Amino acid sequence: MKKWVVLSVLLAMLLAGGYLLIAYYSGNQIDIKDVFDNEKLQAGDQIPNELLNKSWDIAGESKVYLSVTTSNEQVNMAFQRVSGSWLIHTEDPGQMAATAVVDIKGLDSGIAERDKHVEGSLLDSAKYPTAEFKLSEIKQWPKEVIEGKPVNIQMAGTLKVKGIDKEVVFDCEALFESNQWKLKGKTAVTFADFGIENPSSAVATIEDEIIVNLQLILGS
Repeated sequence: MKKWVVLSVLLAMLLAGGYLLIAYYSGNQIDIKDVFDNEKLQAGDQIPNELLNKSWDIAGESKVYLSVTTSNEQVNMAFQRVSGSWLIHTEDPGQMAATAVVDIKGLDSGIAERDKHVEGSLLDSAKYPTAEFKLSEIKQWPKEVIEGKPVNIQMAGTLKVKGIDKEVVFDCEALFESNQWKLKGKTAVTFADFGIENPSSAVATIEDEIIVNLQLILGS
């Protein structure tokens, strides 16, 4: 009888340990917060170019999310410290410039031990404390900007992670309201693009594709 009790306890411990491993590797704890309040969007007046043509700084509420798909679910991670600027030139979009810098140690996946693993083992934050996007070209810039009306644009540029450059294109929506720009956009990369080994395990497999999701607010 005692043997069965001991075996039952050991089995319970193994099952609990397995659950914790699954949560560690693949449990999603983060919801992506959209910078657009779609229920309150309302188109207004055209914004004069002279109000737009200046440098806009990324505000503290901004976030950059990474999403990976595991054998169990999609897992989101949020980088909560983002800085940079966007120089807008409405008459000649070719003169626009933008940079966004992410503090790798600002990662939040909802699981502290997983944060340490991603920051340290995967992204090597001690050697590469930041990741950076630098704009090379704006595509599909509109002829006019209307208050409260989102516009579809593409932002092409260089994404640098762990010292490795990757040319990417973000498909974006940009919205001007209340004297702020709100920008959201996505692009896809892979672990191999930046020399990172796919962290799949016996507990959960992880697809190679990583979705980078911008949710930025910019003020002047």
